[in-house]
Amino acid sequence: MDGTHFTEIGTVNNTVSQQDKTPTIKDFTATFTPIKARYVRASAKVLNQLPKGHSGEGKPAWIFADEFIVE
Repeated sequence: MDGTHFTEIGTVNNTVSQQDKTPTIKDFTATFTPIKARYVRASAKVLNQLPKGHSGEGKPAWIFADEFIVE
């Protein structure tokens, strides 16, 4: 409620294989019991570097997120 202290209410695992070299758009959905909140924070973990066999092998990996829907 204060924008500083957060409570984890869900975790979504990535089902896209690290060996998949094709550009991928993936929707992730977290389902949980409704709660009252003023602020929402989403966190994502990125690989330290792109995996072997990837065209950018060994370089830093990126996560791109363009939309969060909260209902």
